[in-house]
Amino acid sequence: MRKLFFEDSLKLELNVIGYHDQGESIVFFIKTDGIAAYTGLVDCYKTEDQNAVKMVLEKEQVEKIDFMCWTHPHDDHTLGLEKIWEQYCTKDTCFCCTDIIQADLDLYSEEAKLLFQNIRGIHTSSKRKKMRIMYLKDSTQAERLLCVGNTKKYEFRIQSFAPNSAILGERLIGSRDQQGNAYSIGLFLFFGQYSIMLAGDVENQTIRRIADGDIEYPVDYIKIPHHGSKSASFLPDKMRGLNLLAPDIAATTLFRIHSLPEEQVLAKYDNWGCGEIYLTGNMEKGKDTVGYGIVKTTFDILEQNEYDIETELIGDAAVYQKKMAG
Repeated sequence: MRKLFFEDSLKLELNVIGYHDQGESIVFFIKTDGIAAYTGLVDCYKTEDQNAVKMVLEKEQVEKIDFMCWTHPHDDHTLGLEKIWEQYCTKDTCFCCTDIIQADLDLYSEEAKLLFQNIRGIHTSSKRKKMRIMYLKDSTQAERLLCVGNTKKYEFRIQSFAPNSAILGERLIGSRDQQGNAYSIGLFLFFGQYSIMLAGDVENQTIRRIADGDIEYPVDYIKIPHHGSKSASFLPDKMRGLNLLAPDIAATTLFRIHSLPEEQVLAKYDNWGCGEIYLTGNMEKGKDTVGYGIVKTTFDILEQNEYDIETELIGDAAVYQKKMAG
């Protein structure tokens, strides 16, 4: 098992990145003594003139990505990923994706198809750089390592809870949109005492069939699935049905043309009792100024600070304000 060593501090930094119109990326770092010792990326997006993923990676002087997950092949989770693959992936990178059926490839964009070609090239070409390719489904462990220091060991683990293998096996997939989201990977990051749920674009048909044992732990942070849409609104109900307390933090990106996130979905998280709900942009038109937003949350694994979880809002990121009736 891989080990990371630290002396004085051990933190997990999670950056949820979104843009004015659409797009979702998550960059996370395990920081040992203030240095990014491990880098993970879940999905990617860029606009013609902005690439916040690249900005975050360059700020931390990242030379390689250790873990990369492409949750599903919709463009709002894909644009720019191929360039990141070429620049930051090495033979030591663990690249996780979903097992797309060949017949569905024509449904997706040219950039998505190029990524599929890259993946096939890893399998078939002796000349392409090799990396560890994993096809994730429910209850699959994708990563495990130990952080060692101060006479203690802290385990970091990544495990998927979606897509649901039974749904894919039954092929209960209809329209173009449904096909992409039915494939969507959902991840848990477990680190020390913390549990973080990155729910991708997982929707209700999958949420209802998540094995209870996959979410038996209290969850400290949820990346709200599918940009806060009604089609993914059952997650709070699922968690409450398991008598799980609401997380300290929930965060979502925007998909403005579809009016996402939806107010009534965010209200469900608020009513559940989430400590704070953050958005990568302002839901009101005309309020965004930078064009992108980052919800940056830091978890102090050693619990040395007064507040063990701290969040910084960068760019257009904002706190959700519940609309009052009347």
